[in-house]
Amino acid sequence: MLLPLPIILFVALLVFSIKKAKQEVNLNRHVITRNGVLILFISLTFLILYLIDARNGMLGALYISAYFSIAWILYLIVETISLFVIKRNILARTNLVILAIIAFIVAMGVIQLS
Repeated sequence: MLLPLPIILFVALLVFSIKKAKQEVNLNRHVITRNGVLILFISLTFLILYLIDARNGMLGALYISAYFSIAWILYLIVETISLFVIKRNILARTNLVILAIIAFIVAMGVIQLS
């Protein structure tokens, strides 16, 4: 039942970011916003579930964070493609670097688990 909500939010964020990208190019703000949203959401998820359910909520926080991270990666991929289409190559390449860093972190986690 909650599946349409992330899709609607996804489309709204994409439209908003494309409109902002057409107006101005501020690379520092772009990077800080993209990384800040991801870090803030994951931190708040863990903090709220820890305060509500102590240590029993940590597995749920991990699942919620993984779901949001995957959605955020998909958002960055779609935004990168759309930024290349509207010829904002600097912002698009920055998104590719952010995606590469996220892929590296995930790969290091997988290597540590195996």
